Amino acid sequence: MRVIILDTGIDRVLNEKTILGGVNLVTPGGDFDDDNGHGSLCSSIIKLYGHSLPYWFVIKILNARNESSIEKLIEALDYTKRIGIRLINLSLSTLDEERIYKLSKSISELRDYGKIIVASAPNSGKIGYPASLENVIGVDGGIFSNQREYWYNKNYSIQCVANRIPVMVKGCKGEIQMFGGTSKATAVVTAIIGDILEEYPNISYEELQNMLMDSAKKKTWNREEIAGVSQYITKRTSVNSDEEQMIEEVVAKYLRGKGMLFDLNNLREWGYQGVLHGNDFMKILNDLEKKFNIRLPYYEGIDYRVFENANSLKKFLKLFV
Repeated sequence: MRVIILDTGIDRVLNEKTILGGVNLVTPGGDFDDDNGHGSLCSSIIKLYGHSLPYWFVIKILNARNESSIEKLIEALDYTKRIGIRLINLSLSTLDEERIYKLSKSISELRDYGKIIVASAPNSGKIGYPASLENVIGVDGGIFSNQREYWYNKNYSIQCVANRIPVMVKGCKGEIQMFGGTSKATAVVTAIIGDILEEYPNISYEELQNMLMDSAKKKTWNREEIAGVSQYITKRTSVNSDEEQMIEEVVAKYLRGKGMLFDLNNLREWGYQGVLHGNDFMKILNDLEKKFNIRLPYYEGIDYRVFENANSLKKFLKLFV
């Protein structure tokens, strides 16, 4: 699988054997190392959910604050004409409509080059670009049981809804973090399309759209249905066993160590996810490994829902005891 990734760059140590090349359009002449983490997380999602090893051409267009401009995006898209790779991952969006015509024209030209652009809709649910433009596979986010499950309708402005539920993946310097949202959902769709292109490298855009639609879990939906699968509701729980009590003590100790003030009843009602961020999830798992004297065989791909409460963590840990 070969992918052009337009983002904050990617971690070159993490991907040292699979980078085909790259360019920095933020600081021309500079390297394309990731100084934010977003691009590295997206590349890790593609690697995790693709069935073949991805090779990257990296175009750095987002700065350390994850910001860019439509002009820079157009420049990056035009640059892809030089690269003999069809698949482009754009886990980014803009709400700016003022220069959309130029962006649309650039994307239309890329269609003639055989490029396949996968772009994320905004997490806010608003209309964003380039996901809503023609000749782009736009991706919104939902919550599904299977990470590669998706909805698809080639006639919708945003053709795809894919799994946005966060999972643990490697970011910069190999640090494992929880990552989700439409950026993650878009990377999953890129992985699925990358697998198709591996098997059918000369597939047309129309044939690809039909294949994606044929394999989709759902082919028609409305905004209310998207809203329904976009809501994650934490179930209230009580601590009912010694193991759950031990897990709650580990989580509480970790939070106190960070100087956080919390009420245990609120923690049980609203879940652990609301107070955990970034690499907190990994550190909690490490503390639980020590507490229960176990070693988890993997961390990448562990689902956000595992951290709902003491009961969900207990069920997960029992898989390895």
